[in-house]
Amino acid sequence: MEPRIVRKESFGVVGMEIATTLKSNWENRDIFHLWIRFQARMGEIANRIDPAVSYGICGDVSDPRPSASETTEDTRYNELVCVEVKDLDHVPEGMIGRIVPGRTYAVFTHKGPLFPNYLQQTYDYIYGTWLPHSGQELDGGWDFELYDSRFANVDDPASEFDIYVPIKAG
Repeated sequence: MEPRIVRKESFGVVGMEIATTLKSNWENRDIFHLWIRFQARMGEIANRIDPAVSYGICGDVSDPRPSASETTEDTRYNELVCVEVKDLDHVPEGMIGRIVPGRTYAVFTHKGPLFPNYLQQTYDYIYGTWLPHSGQELDGGWDFELYDSRFANVDDPASEFDIYVPIKAG
C-alpha cells in the first residue's frame, strides 16, 4: 500500500466531537456511536460544501503529541466527525466548528470493512511499517479520514475511503 503525497489547503469543518482511547473505542465503538448521532443531525448544517463528503478527524488531547511508538491503547485523543463548510458563521447548537490547517499529507486508501480489526490493520501498517521505512516524518497535525461516494458502510467489503496522515513537506 503506497500512499500518494498531496498538499491540502486549510478548510473549515462543523461537526461533533468526543474524547476517547483506542481501547474504549474498540470495546464500546465510541466513534461509531458518534457517527450515528452526527448523521441524525447533519441536515442542520446549512453551508456544507459537498453533501457526499464527510470527515473523521483525529487529534491528540495530549501536548506534545506522542510518537506512534509511544501511543498505547490508553492514549487519549479527540475524534471530530464532521463535514466541510464554506464558513464557520452558522454552527448548530451542540456542534463545533474548526479550521483544519493546510498541510502536506500521505494519503492511503483503506479498502474493505472496518471491523473486526481491518481498519486497525491499516493504521498499524501506516504507522508501524510505512512511516518508519518511508523517510518521512510526521508533521504534528491532525490525521483524518475522508469518506465520499466510495464508502458504502462499515461492513461492506467494497467500501473505500482515504486516510490523510500529516507529514513534513520535503
